Amino acid sequence: MFFSSSIVIFAIMVDRFIGDPKRYHPVVLIGYMISKLEQILYPQLAGTPFVKKFLGGVLVSTVIIFTWVVSYYVYILVFAIHHWLGYAIAIYLMSLTMTWKGLRDAAVSIYMLLMDNRVQNARHEVGMIVGRDTVELNDSEISRATIESVSENLVDGVIAPVFYGFLFGMPSAFVYRSINTMDSMLGYKNERYADFGFCAAKIDDVMNWIPARISYVLIMLAVMIGKFHFRLAALTVRNDAAKHPSPNSGIPESAFAGALNVQLGGTNYYQGTPSFRAYLNEFGRKSEPIDIKKAVQLLDLTMMITVSMLGIIAVLIHLVW
Repeated sequence: MFFSSSIVIFAIMVDRFIGDPKRYHPVVLIGYMISKLEQILYPQLAGTPFVKKFLGGVLVSTVIIFTWVVSYYVYILVFAIHHWLGYAIAIYLMSLTMTWKGLRDAAVSIYMLLMDNRVQNARHEVGMIVGRDTVELNDSEISRATIESVSENLVDGVIAPVFYGFLFGMPSAFVYRSINTMDSMLGYKNERYADFGFCAAKIDDVMNWIPARISYVLIMLAVMIGKFHFRLAALTVRNDAAKHPSPNSGIPESAFAGALNVQLGGTNYYQGTPSFRAYLNEFGRKSEPIDIKKAVQLLDLTMMITVSMLGIIAVLIHLVW
C-alpha cells in the first residue's frame, strides 16, 4: 500500500511541474476510441430510447474494459522489465491521469490576458476550457467561466483520479479518466445524446460522488488556512450546492463561490441558445480578473493539503499494516 500510494503522491508532483505531453496523450487516444465506437454504434440505432441507451452502454462497457486491460498489463509489463524503471514509468503514467498543471496554466494565462486588456485572446483561451459560447463575454463573464472551470475540474481532473489511483492503483485512475472523457464527449442533454450518452453521464456521476465530497473537506481546509471566507463558503455549499444541475459539481463550485465571495452561475449561451443555471452565492460580487488569481491560489493550496494528507495516510497504513 505504501509503495502504490507513493506512486500517486510523486505523480501529483510530476503533473504539477511537468504536466502533459504535447502529443500522444493516453486520454487523447481514449477519446479517439470513443469517437470510432460512436461512429460504429450510432448509425445502427433504431431510434427508440431503449436501443440508444443499450448501445450507449455497450460503448461505455467496451471503453472501460479496454482501458483497464491495457493499463493493467502496461503496469505489469513495466515492472517486469525492471523494478525501479517500472516505478518511474508508473509515476509518469499516473501523472497523465491528472490535470493540475494544465488547469492552473490555463487559468493563469486567461488572467494575464485580461490584465493586459487582451479580451479577445482571453475569450479564445476560456473557450478552450468551457463549452459555452465565449465570443461576446466581458471581463466579468470570462472570470466567472474560468473560476467555474477551475473549481469543477479540481474534482474531475485531480481529486477523482488521485482517489481511485490511491485506493486501487494506476489502472483504476485510467478507467476513471476514460469514464470522465466519455461524459465530456457524450453526456449532453440534446437530441443526439440524451439517450445514447445516458450511461456515460450516469456512471460519471456515480464515480464522482465520493471524490466531490472529499473535495469539500480539502477545499474547506484550504479556505481556513488561506484565510478565505470560511463561513460563507460553508453556508454557500449548504444552501446552493444542490441547485447545480450536477449532483457533484455544485459542491466545489459553491465552495469556491463562497470562499471568494463571488457569484457563480447565471445565464450561459450554447450555440446561441440561452441556458440559465441557478446562482451560487447569489448575493456575492460579480467576478473580476483578480478572482481568477485567487481561485488558482485556492486550487494550489487544496492540492498541497491533498498531498500532505495522502502522505500521512500512507505512512500510518504502512506502520499499522
